[in-house]
Amino acid sequence: MARGTTHIAAFLFITAAAALAATSQPSDPRDRVGKIERAEGLIRIERNGFRYDDPKPGQVISRRDHLTTGPGSRVLLSFDDGSRVAIGENAVLVIADYLRKGGVAGR
Repeated sequence: MARGTTHIAAFLFITAAAALAATSQPSDPRDRVGKIERAEGLIRIERNGFRYDDPKPGQVISRRDHLTTGPGSRVLLSFDDGSRVAIGENAVLVIADYLRKGGVAGR
């Protein structure tokens, strides 16, 4: 009985991890605005009601993301248009919208 319980718990953990990984990407690819180029310290992204702690370089950032840095932390964002933004410690950045080439909003 314990062996079956272990398999079920492992299955549920893997399923939950896969679901969380799937939600770390924007639900609509057109919402993508860039990525994290460098990250140091405590960084958090809040997206669609989910929280992602300590995102790594290469992590996609998207419209409506809330990025937060902790004490002594910093993050460098690289946007799809080639621009870059550095955010220092104890900061909050909300990407409310993103205008693409030609002045068209994220979609």
